[in-house]
Amino acid sequence: MVATGDGGLHLVSDGSDRTAASAHLATATDIVHQLLATTHDVSHDGDPDDVLDRLTVTDGRHAWNREDLAEVNEVDDGAPGWLQMQAALNNLFASDQ
Repeated sequence: MVATGDGGLHLVSDGSDRTAASAHLATATDIVHQLLATTHDVSHDGDPDDVLDRLTVTDGRHAWNREDLAEVNEVDDGAPGWLQMQAALNNLFASDQ
Protein backbone atom coordinates (compact mmCIF):
# COMPACT_ATOMS: atom_id res chain seq x y z
CA MET A 1 0.00 0.00 0.00
CA VAL A 2 1.29 3.42 -0.89
CA ALA A 3 -0.07 6.64 0.56
CA THR A 4 0.25 9.72 -1.61
CA GLY A 5 0.89 13.24 -0.40
CA ASP A 6 -2.71 14.20 -1.14
CA GLY A 7 -4.10 11.37 1.02
CA GLY A 8 -4.73 8.83 -1.73
CA LEU A 9 -4.07 5.13 -1.21
CA HIS A 10 -2.73 2.81 -3.90
CA LEU A 11 -2.33 -0.93 -3.61
CA VAL A 12 0.87 -2.36 -5.01
CA SER A 13 0.81 -5.83 -6.48
CA ASP A 14 1.69 -8.64 -4.13
CA GLY A 15 2.78 -10.80 -7.05
CA SER A 16 -0.48 -12.75 -7.28
CA ASP A 17 -2.57 -12.88 -10.40
CA ARG A 18 -5.42 -11.11 -8.63
CA THR A 19 -6.15 -7.54 -9.63
CA ALA A 20 -7.03 -4.79 -7.17
CA ALA A 21 -9.80 -2.29 -7.78
CA SER A 22 -8.62 1.07 -9.05
CA ALA A 23 -8.02 3.39 -6.12
CA HIS A 24 -10.47 5.97 -7.46
CA LEU A 25 -13.26 3.36 -7.68
CA ALA A 26 -12.70 1.66 -4.35
CA THR A 27 -13.82 2.84 -0.96
CA ALA A 28 -11.35 2.92 1.90
CA THR A 29 -13.02 -0.20 3.31
CA ASP A 30 -12.61 -2.02 0.00
CA ILE A 31 -8.94 -1.06 -0.11
CA VAL A 32 -8.33 -2.33 3.43
CA HIS A 33 -10.16 -5.61 2.74
CA GLN A 34 -8.11 -6.12 -0.43
CA LEU A 35 -4.90 -5.39 1.47
CA LEU A 36 -5.74 -7.84 4.25
CA ALA A 37 -6.71 -10.51 1.74
CA THR A 38 -3.41 -10.28 -0.13
CA THR A 39 -0.88 -9.84 2.67
CA HIS A 40 0.37 -11.81 5.63
CA ASP A 41 2.22 -11.12 8.85
CA VAL A 42 5.99 -11.10 8.75
CA SER A 43 7.45 -14.06 10.58
CA HIS A 44 8.90 -13.28 13.98
CA ASP A 45 11.51 -15.99 13.53
CA GLY A 46 15.09 -14.95 13.00
CA ASP A 47 16.76 -11.58 12.96
CA PRO A 48 14.44 -8.53 12.63
CA ASP A 49 17.16 -6.81 10.59
CA ASP A 50 16.68 -9.45 7.88
CA VAL A 51 13.09 -8.27 7.47
CA LEU A 52 14.15 -4.62 7.35
CA ASP A 53 16.72 -5.41 4.67
CA ARG A 54 13.97 -6.82 2.43
CA LEU A 55 11.75 -3.73 2.64
CA THR A 56 11.82 -1.10 -0.06
CA VAL A 57 11.69 2.44 1.32
CA THR A 58 11.03 5.09 -1.29
CA ASP A 59 10.09 8.74 -1.47
CA GLY A 60 8.77 8.28 -4.99
CA ARG A 61 12.01 9.44 -6.57
CA HIS A 62 14.68 7.36 -4.85
CA ALA A 63 14.78 3.95 -3.17
CA TRP A 64 16.51 4.33 0.19
CA ASN A 65 18.52 1.52 1.72
CA ARG A 66 19.34 1.50 5.43
CA GLU A 67 22.84 2.92 4.93
CA ASP A 68 21.52 5.83 2.82
CA LEU A 69 18.85 6.63 5.42
CA ALA A 70 21.45 6.62 8.19
CA GLU A 71 23.51 9.22 6.31
CA VAL A 72 20.85 11.57 4.88
CA ASN A 73 21.09 14.99 6.55
CA GLU A 74 19.60 17.37 4.01
CA VAL A 75 16.41 17.12 1.94
CA ASP A 76 14.34 19.61 -0.02
CA ASP A 77 11.03 21.01 1.20
CA GLY A 78 9.15 18.72 -1.20
CA ALA A 79 10.48 15.57 0.49
CA PRO A 80 7.96 13.43 2.38
CA GLY A 81 7.60 14.13 6.09
CA TRP A 82 9.16 10.80 7.10
CA LEU A 83 12.31 11.64 5.11
CA GLN A 84 12.49 15.17 6.53
CA MET A 85 12.19 13.66 10.00
CA GLN A 86 14.94 11.13 9.26
CA ALA A 87 17.29 13.92 8.14
CA ALA A 88 16.46 15.97 11.24
CA LEU A 89 17.12 12.99 13.54
CA ASN A 90 20.40 12.22 11.80
CA ASN A 91 21.47 15.86 12.28
CA LEU A 92 20.43 15.74 15.93
CA PHE A 93 22.37 12.55 16.60
CA ALA A 94 25.40 13.89 14.73
CA SER A 95 25.42 17.04 16.88
CA ASP A 96 25.42 14.91 20.05
CA GLN A 97 28.66 13.21 19.06
